[in-house]
Amino acid sequence: MISQIQGKSLLRVADFVQTDVLTCAPEMPVAGAAALMRKRRCGSVVVTEAGKPVGIWTERDAVQVDFSDPTTFDRPIRDVMSVPVRTIPVSASAAEAGVLFQQEGIRHLVTVDADGAMSGILSQ
Repeated sequence: MISQIQGKSLLRVADFVQTDVLTCAPEMPVAGAAALMRKRRCGSVVVTEAGKPVGIWTERDAVQVDFSDPTTFDRPIRDVMSVPVRTIPVSASAAEAGVLFQQEGIRHLVTVDADGAMSGILSQ
């Protein structure tokens, strides 16, 4: 699904989005979320509530957690996730995504469809 503008190809977010998104509930312990990420070999987990993204926990967030405190592993992921979740329409251009990545200083964007429902994740 590559669009054309004045004879040139325009790459869309839809051309790169990963639709198999790793998700967890806000109550999941940090250790559980970390285990999911390790098992799937991915750098983020989208925290969802009632099917909607409410946060994201990334490798960057993980390095800021004090794991020297053993109780950290049992804390709910909602205590350490990043909010708000940055989103982009799946119909947006790849250039628009690039601008958002740079402006926001982030590496993951949750993609949403025309109704605002999560459709995937785009990672740098």
